[in-house]
Amino acid sequence: MDTPVQLLKSLVDECQREADVARVRSRRHYFTSYALMVLSLLGSIGAAVLAFWDGVDRMIVGLVALLPAVSATIAGQLRLIERGYAHVQHKQSMQILARDLNLASLRKPDWDVVAEANRRFNQLNQQFTEEWRSSLAFRFQSREQGAPATTESGALGD
Repeated sequence: MDTPVQLLKSLVDECQREADVARVRSRRHYFTSYALMVLSLLGSIGAAVLAFWDGVDRMIVGLVALLPAVSATIAGQLRLIERGYAHVQHKQSMQILARDLNLASLRKPDWDVVAEANRRFNQLNQQFTEEWRSSLAFRFQSREQGAPATTESGALGD
């Protein structure tokens, strides 16, 4: 049977794993956003240069000129900056909890401390999930934005 100290240590490990995953995801969002910004800048400069170059087909200039708009639309729709920031906040929350639990494991914890630690861990994850679903989840909207969706029975949908 595991002791309270062992369970707290395993919860610390879980916090560290979640913090590491959140760090990777935040970096991925940041670098993707940065790459789209660079692509937008290059598209703008490239279209200007190509427009002054003789012998370049207008269609190519037009396609290159579309890069900034496409990049901005992708970055805006995916909300990369906001998502990256949310992952940074989650990483920091998990690191703080890991430090608190590590300290608690050194103080001869009892089962109540383990229960409270587990409650805090679950609460942080639930809070992150709810914030993600309410503001950062990507949704396709097929109806007018203000109109509630209904099912076949007429009840409000999820």
